[in-house]
Amino acid sequence: MTDCHPSRRRFLPLMTTAALLACAGCPLVSPFGSPSARTVDLSEPGDHDQALVWQNLTRTYIVHTPAGYNAAIPTPLVIVLHGGWGTGEQAARELGFSELSDQRGFIVAYPDGYLRNWNDGRGGLVAEITDLDDVGFILAMIDAIARSLNLDRRRVYAVGVSNGAIFANRLACERPDRFAAFAAVIGTYPEALDCRPTVPVSALIIVGDQDPLVPYDGGEVSSGGTVLSAAETTALWIAADSCSTTPQITQLPHLNPDDPTRVRRESYSGCAEGTAVVLYVVEGGGHTWPGGPAGLSTVFRGPVTQDLDATQSCWDFFAAHAEGG
Repeated sequence: MTDCHPSRRRFLPLMTTAALLACAGCPLVSPFGSPSARTVDLSEPGDHDQALVWQNLTRTYIVHTPAGYNAAIPTPLVIVLHGGWGTGEQAARELGFSELSDQRGFIVAYPDGYLRNWNDGRGGLVAEITDLDDVGFILAMIDAIARSLNLDRRRVYAVGVSNGAIFANRLACERPDRFAAFAAVIGTYPEALDCRPTVPVSALIIVGDQDPLVPYDGGEVSSGGTVLSAAETTALWIAADSCSTTPQITQLPHLNPDDPTRVRRESYSGCAEGTAVVLYVVEGGGHTWPGGPAGLSTVFRGPVTQDLDATQSCWDFFAAHAEGG
């Protein structure tokens, strides 16, 4: 995997509990409008607004088709899951996956969570209160995209930030047959989830050890529910992938002397079926997207590391792993 210099991106925060509960009695309608007639050709490069009906809800998402897309060639798909109180459009605008897809030739999907929240399995959030099947929605979205674009079904990936990262863990655990790898950035495994991974799936975990919202050592998340620690989350995927429990540890180059963080990389080898587990710990890092602008450092969120580009590192990890090998 290549550890690249960060570009300038912004951070998608968790939705606050108060904001979520304010909508707990809202009717089950899409907050993003109704589907309109869509005659757009998804094979054309660029962003395409899409919608489907799932559980009597209009669920929306953006598909970014890369420049140079060739319908004759099966193409990887990366699903980007926004944080709480975020949107797919915000993730598309701020995280840089679309720009990278144009360079590397993969499709990107940016789905919208119901009321800007994912049912990630930790309990108490609006999506769980309303018993939404977000896992089913994501799978239906993949199938819908596959009807218009030539997807490489062995190279479907999910990356999430914060609430989206916790949900990415759930996706990979409940439907390992549909994902070759996933990445969870500043979000660990939901403690209350009635699923423990038993099927090999490549896992990339990126956390800050001073995260004030999703605790590095596990426990209560600021917006409700509880998560496992970074170490426990990593151990779950090591066990599922039958990896060696002894990591290869490296310290990433320190790029900026004014950056208070350092990044430690732990890589676990010998995993089953060509899978891998990698943990990045941002030492001194907070609840921020690595490689985002340093100006996002706040007392509330913590500092942003400049020693790791999370977007590039996620794709490098995905590109090295396909389902079944």
